[in-house]
Amino acid sequence: MPVNAHRSDNASSIDPTGSGRIEKTDTLEIASQHEWARLGFQKVQEDDPNHDGFLNSELISGVFLEIYKAIDADGNRQLSLEELTAAKDNPVLKDLCSKLIA
Repeated sequence: MPVNAHRSDNASSIDPTGSGRIEKTDTLEIASQHEWARLGFQKVQEDDPNHDGFLNSELISGVFLEIYKAIDADGNRQLSLEELTAAKDNPVLKDLCSKLIA
């Protein structure tokens, strides 16, 4: 079976000759694994003044506050097991949390 038989359309557009080499073009940019922001990640600073490993709902801000509010469905500022269970299956929250670096 030819090597190119299982290539996706996306792979074919990156390596149109099927040579196995990817040439730099106008549509392809080289990125380092350390360019987090450019790769879609967001660096966040956690505020844990007593260093207990927990985020205080009164002190969080920024993206952590957005996530907290999205999970806290009833708005009581306490996360229940039901809210956490529902949040883990929420595709929007999964996407947001998957791109965080602390």
